[in-house]
Amino acid sequence: MSVCLSGCGSDALSGNSSGDQTTNGANNLQAETKMHGCQLPIGQANLVIDGIPVDVWTPSEKYAGDVLVLHPWNVSRKEWCVKAMLCTKAADRGFRLIMPEMGKSIYSQAVYPETREDWKEFPTMTWVKETLIPELREQHCLLKTDGQNFVLGASAGARGALLLAEELPSLFVAVAGLSGDYNPSELKGDNVYRGFLGDFEQFPQRWELAENVVEGCGDIRASVYLGHGKADDMVSYQQTLHLYDQLKASNPELNIRLNLPAEAGGDFVFWGSEVGHVFDFFESMQATGPEGSLQ
Repeated sequence: MSVCLSGCGSDALSGNSSGDQTTNGANNLQAETKMHGCQLPIGQANLVIDGIPVDVWTPSEKYAGDVLVLHPWNVSRKEWCVKAMLCTKAADRGFRLIMPEMGKSIYSQAVYPETREDWKEFPTMTWVKETLIPELREQHCLLKTDGQNFVLGASAGARGALLLAEELPSLFVAVAGLSGDYNPSELKGDNVYRGFLGDFEQFPQRWELAENVVEGCGDIRASVYLGHGKADDMVSYQQTLHLYDQLKASNPELNIRLNLPAEAGGDFVFWGSEVGHVFDFFESMQATGPEGSLQ
């Protein structure tokens, strides 16, 4: 397992090695991380964790929390900032972004014997939980157990975000899933799921239980934002609506917000339009902790 960092000794991104032009929030963040030996530069830092590129964007003016960002299947992590202006919007709001390159991952729990050979190289949820998050925390002071932590994902990344909220219920204050597919058992003919999980007829337990976000959503304690365009022609908005209904049924006091715009599709146009709403939601949840309050 290897961890390396490029650019941490450079002033080029910040333009200010002392940090005396930033506000107290950013200064406190830099001082705290430096004290623990893991200061990151203002702006972009390029990490490599266990061979996987991870971009970290640290704001200069203020600090509102850490956001783990999970991208869609077969879409570069960089598309969030290019097509949805996520980095610019996060910097304006004071959110530090953590963006791993997940490639063609569907954020499955494991690589199965039936997984396509050319897809076995991509990271799983087990890698995120057991390698990525511990290394980020121990080496770079990110996603600390007592921190203001959030997770945002779109499409397959939304599935990953909700799975993390299920399996690490005390880590995140809030989670946002956009245009997600959460119940594989409703997508039995999907070739991507079949390529990772094997055929439903042979392995129904994977599709219905092990890899099913809806099945385990009762464990979620973070506040939840769900968005899905009704004109999405890739993943039906019913996937999100069913998850919302199950979340409300399993934990009526959980703070959940749902947005189903009638004319929106499942693309970066929609996801970019949702970033401001998601950050508003994250900010409103900062004082509540992972339990969330009744909306």
